Amino acid sequence: MSKCNLNNLADTIYKELKNYSEDVTESVKKITEEVASDLVKRTKEDAKIGRRKGKYKKAIASKTKYENKYKKIKVWYVKQPEYRLAHLLNNGHRTKNGGFVKGDNHITKNEKIAVKELESKIEEVVKSGY
Repeated sequence: MSKCNLNNLADTIYKELKNYSEDVTESVKKITEEVASDLVKRTKEDAKIGRRKGKYKKAIASKTKYENKYKKIKVWYVKQPEYRLAHLLNNGHRTKNGGFVKGDNHITKNEKIAVKELESKIEEVVKSGY
């Protein structure tokens, strides 16, 4: 924090708030990157290999959809052509013989963990300022 006189008070407050905002934004971007990579890792660990020799597991990824000075959006996804399996493995599905394969909720479970982790880390950064 810098010293100022009464004439420069508004400018000083503006500069300090701008610095705080930039520090928090950079920290949140880093946290977003970390949480997204952890989500991919945990989802790959929980996904079953099955008879397809791990193709679904290898297709799980994340990418940066949008980024500017103030915002970063990461997206978790399953690459082609394995993306068709994601909801079936997560939620369960019917078999061709009329049976039912129960879903393992590997996406839903890890998404909830990632959201809680992201919220707590962002809250910590906003309180500490860096």
